[in-house]
Order: sequence, then structure tokens, then C-alpha cells
Amino acid sequence: MNILIISANREREPYAVSPIGASYVAGTLKKAGHEALILDLCFEEDIEAAITNAVSSFPPDIIGLSIRNIDNLTYGKSVDYISSLRSAVGVIKNATAAPSLSRTNPWRRSSSTTLLRREL
Repeated sequence: MNILIISANREREPYAVSPIGASYVAGTLKKAGHEALILDLCFEEDIEAAITNAVSSFPPDIIGLSIRNIDNLTYGKSVDYISSLRSAVGVIKNATAAPSLSRTNPWRRSSSTTLLRREL
């Protein structure tokens, strides 16, 4: 099975972070015999082109969306990332019919896994 994991984090302040969680998931999937590819959107200039290119070069059977934060947690200078996440989900939906999953909080199993086609 081809599994595309998209790291949606674009925050670079105070510094950019590697998609470690997505990397752990990809490594586990590969050990289980699947093909896995990570698309890190942090430094992509054109999100739509990056997602579209990844989907066409690596046709996924399923897409995982890794979400680090929904805001920057900075009091007084708060930035909300939900609209950019919705935009990325829209691009994913337009680029492929593959089902998409999001996992935002590994400690809350029952409510954290969401089928993006239904929710966003």
C-alpha cells in the first residue's frame, strides 16, 4: 500500500522543526511492508503544487495529515493555523480520491483520529 504522510506544520519561529512524528509513522509503515513518503510543507512555497506533485508522483492509497499545532500558543500574538489546514485539506481532496486521516493527539485515541473527508 502507498501511504503519503503530509506534515502540515509551516511554523518557522523561533525555529523550524523536523516532522519527527511523521517520520516514526513512516518508519513503522515501511517495516510493515508498505511504501511511505513524507511531504514536509514547512519550506514549500506553493502548497497546492507540492501536494499535487506528491500525489501524481507517488499515487497514494491513503493519506495521513500530521498536524503539529492549531495555533502558535503565543499570548498577545496568536496565529491560528486552522484556515491553512483547511486549505491544505481542500487541495488534498481535489488532488486525489484516496482517503485521508489526521492524528492530532496520540493520547486521546477515541477523538483524535478524523476522516478529513467528513470533518473538514
